[in-house]
Amino acid sequence: MRNTKKIVMIFLVIVVVIITFYSQYNSLLKDIENTAKSKEAQINRHIDLSKGFVDLMTIYGNDFFKYDKISDSDLYSLLTYDSSLNNFNLDSAGGTKYEKIVGNLTGAGSIPISGVNRDEVNLALQFNQLFSSVYKRIPDVAWIYHNVKSVATYTGTVAVTMKNGANEPWVNVGTGTFAGTDSIPVSGADFAAGKDTMFYKFVATQAGYTETATTKVIVQNPTFLFKRSAVTLTVAAATGGRNLLTNASIKADSSLAMLAIDGSLVLQGGSVWDAVAGNSIEFVPTTKAKYDAGRSDVAMTDFAAGTPAVTIDTKVAPSYYIFKMVKGAAATDVYYGMIYITGIVPSTSATIEYKIGNQYEHLLTIK
Repeated sequence: MRNTKKIVMIFLVIVVVIITFYSQYNSLLKDIENTAKSKEAQINRHIDLSKGFVDLMTIYGNDFFKYDKISDSDLYSLLTYDSSLNNFNLDSAGGTKYEKIVGNLTGAGSIPISGVNRDEVNLALQFNQLFSSVYKRIPDVAWIYHNVKSVATYTGTVAVTMKNGANEPWVNVGTGTFAGTDSIPVSGADFAAGKDTMFYKFVATQAGYTETATTKVIVQNPTFLFKRSAVTLTVAAATGGRNLLTNASIKADSSLAMLAIDGSLVLQGGSVWDAVAGNSIEFVPTTKAKYDAGRSDVAMTDFAAGTPAVTIDTKVAPSYYIFKMVKGAAATDVYYGMIYITGIVPSTSATIEYKIGNQYEHLLTIK
């Protein structure tokens, strides 16, 4: 009987120890979980604060140089030049009222007297003061040191190589060497059949410094550069004409009305614009499928094979047209495009959608 009691007591002790251990184990896990969540929230808070601060600095920096006259920072007078190192710094801020609210600043060369270099230093000093505000909110933040040196216009050469595919070897573009001001030729003949991506690498070296930049060019079927929707031309109104380059709504008899509507809902070149020597616009019917595809090369071929007309009657089919607009003697003054008649209000207006721009130079003239 006594042995039985001992066994029961031992069993009860073991049960109590297990329950106590399990309770403490769970409590420890809970504490670890709560601590982790607290640290996670703290880290996320710091990330949010840092992101907001960086965004603020970006906005401030972008706007800084928009001012016609940039005033010197109060810290500018504290900059000192170190002739032994040929740089300037803000060490003299120590012992002044700024000591606890600014970090240091180091710049190569002498202290700028005027011009954009002086403005850049002023921006850095303004940023320096902004850092102090974020430091108060995040006292354990790491400071970043960045040293920028302005250099003159690049006068060296640029080594240019290319490869038609990520796994292909680099080969020279032309002779492989270009002046810093040269244009780099990109030829469709460089692309192998079935390979639509060309990688280019540019390496510039001067005074022991080397900088490398890469980019890629992807070939694709040429399409019109711009699309304008919901364009309404109203008969005998201030909106009876349209400048196709700017998509501005103007009077039909404006000197800039490249497209205009008359009382019969017929589209044609504006009377004043069309009367100028060298100006013209003509139309050839096309299909919905070709309009949707928007291929500029196909449109130009179809226009050349068609019979151009100087008007479009919006009241009758078809609803899709190719147009050729000429506004000068230069090759870049010739604009191809496509028009889709989306709807009309009898005797009142026509609404169209159009695509325009078939040369990269048109990116400069079409707004």
